Amino acid sequence: MNSTPCAKPWAESPEGKTLTAARTPAQRCEARALRLLKTRDRSEAELRHRLLAAGFDARTIDTVVDRLRAKRFINDARVAEQIVHSTLAPGAAGDALLDARLEQHGIPPEEAAAARDAAIGGSSESARALEFASRWLRRRGPDPDAIRRRRQLTAALARRGFDEDAALYAVDSTLGPPPEADEPTHES
Repeated sequence: MNSTPCAKPWAESPEGKTLTAARTPAQRCEARALRLLKTRDRSEAELRHRLLAAGFDARTIDTVVDRLRAKRFINDARVAEQIVHSTLAPGAAGDALLDARLEQHGIPPEEAAAARDAAIGGSSESARALEFASRWLRRRGPDPDAIRRRRQLTAALARRGFDEDAALYAVDSTLGPPPEADEPTHES
C-alpha cells in the first residue's frame, strides 16, 4: 500500500491506488458534464458545445448526454423556464428579448415558446410595455424636456426587447401624444 496520501482522496481506491488514470473517455466526459451542471442547469445544446470544446468526441458526448437526460440532469424545458424568469425578474420584457435569450442558450423553439407563454400568462406585449413604461417613469420623476423623455423611454423599451408598435403604444399612453415640432424656419 502506498504510504503517501493522494492529493485527491476521492480519486483513490480502498487499496490506496489512484483511480483517475484508469477512467475511460466516457467517464471523463460524464465527470466534466456533471461539473458543468453543478454550477447551473444547462441546455443540451450548451452542454454539447462545452464538451466538444473540451475535446470529447461526438459519439462519447451523445452517450453521456443520453445518460444524463435519462437521469433528468438535462432538461431543456426547466432551463427555458429559468431563463424566462431571470429575464423577467428585473422587469417586463418584450418577446424579442425573451426569444433571443432562449435562442442564445440553445433552447428548442417549441420549449422556448411554452416557457415564454407560461411566464407571461397571456398578457399582451403592449400591456407589458405599458407596465414597464409606467414603472420606468415613476422611478425617473418629471423631466421638463418632453422630447428627451420620449426618446429615453423609447430607447429603454427597445433595450427590453419590445417591438416598435408596443413601445410606441406605451410611450403615447404614458406621456401623451408627441409634442408638435416647431415648423422649420427658412431664412431667405
